[in-house]
Amino acid sequence: MKITSDRFEISSSESVSWKDVKTLRLNNGKLALALSDGRVIELSDVRPSTIDTAFRTYEKYLKDHPEKRKR
Repeated sequence: MKITSDRFEISSSESVSWKDVKTLRLNNGKLALALSDGRVIELSDVRPSTIDTAFRTYEKYLKDHPEKRKR
């Protein structure tokens, strides 16, 4: 897994742009990315440090892109 300021790379073949993430949450111990197209990606066995990085990076993305914040 690789997390950057503009995307969440789940594997070498799958990544999600932060602009496509509607919400990010921890659900029953799984990191869940709810996407704007209605899909939900749930990731299990994610290290606590990776979860922390995901939330911090997504929070920064929302701060830098206020139009994405829920109203």
